[in-house]
Amino acid sequence: MSFFRHATVTLVVLSALALAACASGVSNPGGGGMGSDLGPRVDSGPRVDLGPGVDLGNTDLGAGVDLGMTMGCGAGCGAAESCCGGRCVNRATDEENCGTCGTVCAAGQACESGSCVAACPTPCNPGESCVGGVCKCGLGGACSTGQSCCSGACADLATSERHCGMCGTGCATGQECTAGVCRAPVVCTPACTGGLTCVGGACVCGSTGAACPTGQTCTGGACVTPSCSPACSGGLTCMGGRCVCGSTGGPCPSGQICSGGSCISDGTCGGSTCAPLFESCCGGVCCPALPVNLCIGGVICPI
Repeated sequence: MSFFRHATVTLVVLSALALAACASGVSNPGGGGMGSDLGPRVDSGPRVDLGPGVDLGNTDLGAGVDLGMTMGCGAGCGAAESCCGGRCVNRATDEENCGTCGTVCAAGQACESGSCVAACPTPCNPGESCVGGVCKCGLGGACSTGQSCCSGACADLATSERHCGMCGTGCATGQECTAGVCRAPVVCTPACTGGLTCVGGACVCGSTGAACPTGQTCTGGACVTPSCSPACSGGLTCMGGRCVCGSTGGPCPSGQICSGGSCISDGTCGGSTCAPLFESCCGGVCCPALPVNLCIGGVICPI
């Protein structure tokens, strides 16, 4: 089969040379007999030019014959490649041979599926493709920070059991992906709560790799600041869905108010107003003060 391919190529090239010789006006002054003298050496003229746009590397002579095999592309090109200008290229993506050999995309354009289109302002991440000037992963948009485009879908290589550490590396049954490595699962003690999941023996929120900061809760794999209902008042602030006073972790006890993040007396005794001269505030209660102040140590009222 190889012999016939090369023979076909040779015949095409010789035919082109013969046509050029005829066009140069060579005549037979001796009448054209077998014994005629053709005279001096026949000059076929300058190099044969088959015209603009003609690329022998893309001329299909049938049965897979590619003139590029004998004219600069060595043993031939791959299944998705063509021989253009003596080198193998993919005309679906090559910006100097986009769609057809010699079609060069303009500055700021990229070759997509054999057509010159607007290029993306910044190079797309591995696995993503530039579509209409926008990087996309499969049918969706570009992957977010910390994710990679694997088989047309975004994945976190640090935790994905289908793409652990690198795209296409899946964990075995019963294993989990921790920090990009497949390993046996580690049980968290105590068990994780509040939307957190156990990863490598630690309770974390989604792909954050850690628990949420104070005042936030894990919702749908993300740390969010919950709102308080009803709204906090009296100097209290909303933290983790609760109204608290500063760093106390809760509201102020009865008889105190929150001021500047600290609980201070509200001027009453446990919410009550003691009778002047006759009572004293003792440990949050009004204790008799006449004829003798019964409050012990300012905190204990015996009655």
